[in-house]
Amino acid sequence: MIKRFIEKLKKEGKSSLTVRQYNSSWRMFEGWLRSEVEGATSESRGVWDRGNGDKTDIQFLRTSNPSVS
Repeated sequence: MIKRFIEKLKKEGKSSLTVRQYNSSWRMFEGWLRSEVEGATSESRGVWDRGNGDKTDIQFLRTSNPSVS
């Protein structure tokens, strides 16, 4: 998931460091990531480094409920 996102940024001519801009809009990124894993056939898990040395563990389960806390 994260790899595909970074590849998308590179195609747009942006450095992978650009993803750090999502620090201020984490919910927006979280929403994008959730949509990326909607079609997953199994549990999807990713670790996202928000750029401040703090790693955030995100776990998405494929459920009928679209709201994942």
